[in-house]
Amino acid sequence: MRSRAFRSVVLISLLSSILVASSSPTIAAAQRAIEGSVSDKATGEALWCASVSVQGTAHGATTDRNGNFVIRQLPPGKYGLRVSFIGYRPVQVDAVVVEPDRPATIAVELEPTDLRLPKILVTSQRSIRSLKDIPAETHRITPRELDDLGLQTLTDAVRWVPGVTISGGAPNGAARRFTAMIHGLPAHYTMVLVDGVRAKSEHIHTGINVNLVPIQMIEQIEVVKGPASAIYGSDAFGGVVSITTKDGASEPFYGVEASYGKYNTRNVNLQHGSKVDRLGYYINFNMAQTDGVPNADGANFDYNQANVLGKLSFQAAQSAKVMLSARSYNNTYLRKVGVPKVNDNWIDVAGRLKVGSRDRRHLSGGFAFSHFKGAYRQDDNRTVKGDLLSRLPIGRRNVATMGIEVRNERFSRDATPRRATWVTGAFVEDTIRPTASQTYSLALRLDHHPGVATELTPSVGLLYGLTSNTDIRASVARGFRAPSLQDLYEEGFDHRSYYRDGNPDLQPEYSTNYSVGLERRFSHHLVARTSVFHSDLRNMIVVRDTGESLDGKPVFRRENVRQASTFGAEVEARVRLGGLTAMLSSIYADTQDANSEPLAYSPRHMTSLRLYHYVERFQLGSMLCVESALQRYYRQKSGARGRLKDYTLLNLSVNKKLLRRAVAFFKIENLLDQEFEIYEDGKSLAGYGRSFLGGIGFEFSVTPSPGSDTMTSTE
Repeated sequence: MRSRAFRSVVLISLLSSILVASSSPTIAAAQRAIEGSVSDKATGEALWCASVSVQGTAHGATTDRNGNFVIRQLPPGKYGLRVSFIGYRPVQVDAVVVEPDRPATIAVELEPTDLRLPKILVTSQRSIRSLKDIPAETHRITPRELDDLGLQTLTDAVRWVPGVTISGGAPNGAARRFTAMIHGLPAHYTMVLVDGVRAKSEHIHTGINVNLVPIQMIEQIEVVKGPASAIYGSDAFGGVVSITTKDGASEPFYGVEASYGKYNTRNVNLQHGSKVDRLGYYINFNMAQTDGVPNADGANFDYNQANVLGKLSFQAAQSAKVMLSARSYNNTYLRKVGVPKVNDNWIDVAGRLKVGSRDRRHLSGGFAFSHFKGAYRQDDNRTVKGDLLSRLPIGRRNVATMGIEVRNERFSRDATPRRATWVTGAFVEDTIRPTASQTYSLALRLDHHPGVATELTPSVGLLYGLTSNTDIRASVARGFRAPSLQDLYEEGFDHRSYYRDGNPDLQPEYSTNYSVGLERRFSHHLVARTSVFHSDLRNMIVVRDTGESLDGKPVFRRENVRQASTFGAEVEARVRLGGLTAMLSSIYADTQDANSEPLAYSPRHMTSLRLYHYVERFQLGSMLCVESALQRYYRQKSGARGRLKDYTLLNLSVNKKLLRRAVAFFKIENLLDQEFEIYEDGKSLAGYGRSFLGGIGFEFSVTPSPGSDTMTSTE
């Protein structure tokens, strides 16, 4: 009854918006006087909650999450606008003419004020489509947020996204392993992309390690909450974490960062980028070492992790660009006492040729090679992929994106013999904006996996502006996940206390997700958002006891269960007052099968508070973060419900700008000194007590002096 009523609410919202869209465009135009967008001049990023006021009147608006605004009910005439945003220089726009039959349209770019250590970076390479346009709720962590908040790991950034739960800690932090669960669904339903390439890691059947990429390499992070199978196909079943790494710059720049922390933890990051004529490049080296967290017997679980990233871009012609990237990840660590250290390696190489303009019609083709090898369980996971993507604007308010992909997957692991398969897929997405207050997104994807019937995956979503400051978002999306090679062919895997088998007769997993949300921008100081979501899952793959035994241990086997569901709600508020920024979010998520038992480890209640304060006079920033997890249920191997102890995390970080080009930072994690467990294939300690980390970063650019061949240092 609950799911039927919820589906009705979402469908009514979609139908109502379509009826509104069919109303007279003349009336809609008459209501809109001025519309436009506000963005960061340096990066092109949309500015959310920028203030736009009509001088000499009481009219005004704030921008939405896409940087767009609409001002209504202005009589025809000539007006002046003032556009402002915290941390940016305000802009005055004069002589904006409002005509009776159509709205005035403007685009405003704001320049950041010198409040932080500047980043000499440009917008990083993206796929043709932006994740913010797909029919699901999206949260973007911008370069400015990454800089301002002093985040030290990718996990630090992702864990503060409402609806995302961090799980999957390796024993005693050995591999710096953490996974991301979205809306209470298991972490292996979350697709992780790095520059558009599917990431790979150890223990992939329980989720991708999101800590593979150092934060210093990252330009921005986007999180899609809900199925994205209509765009990305299988594996984007619960959502997407998309990581975009940095590119070079128009001017040479250099960066050095070093830090030291508890357990003799040492981190070093070196980066350099530049552009020579039409050739741009960026290189980054990151090293992280630690003696590790000791276990009860005093054995230290140390690790030695290294990351190298290199990027090249060549502007072959005004409308043609070639991009190449290569990445290497290596981690040597103690996984188990009494066993030699193990080594994990992940490399990926990708290239893309893009022809056409950045914002209008263009075509691109690319390839990617990705290979992960893990010594502990003899993981060998390789992907070779080719794709062709096209973006085609149709008029002023309609953009179609199309793509085709061919992918070869090869996998082997302890108890899983080497297997390979070919996967093909094609999709089309149409984003329609009939008016400034209405955006519709329609997507459809066709996938073919050997042994699986050809799958058609649709989605539909809308974003409708009830007023200039209030938006409603609703979507219906279908999810699809084909069984992995490990799901199908694993045989006799010894998990210490039991054996685990695959099942070649497994069927694909399906989901239908419904979501509806409301966002209200009370002013550029206060934004509130609430949403509810529900998913019906069919053929979900779980590990079940067969009732058989081998060598005195029970034998488990992967099976499809008939039905499961998730239901939840999110509430979020953001407040900005002077140098103080506060974000409060709370999520309730109930995930259960047909027998009302939990699907996997998932806290039912998660509440987060983040307070950031910047004192311009002292160029000092501080952030206090609180995370509370309550009613933490998990599914035991017997199928029964288990419960882990609730926890509250309290973290404090401080960053201070020094000498105009350097930033010093200090961070204390887990101030309450709590230890707590998570559940993956079994219980694992993820909270190790209080720890600290401190360091300094230095970054500068070099530009030629006017009229000479010498180089000078700049900010």
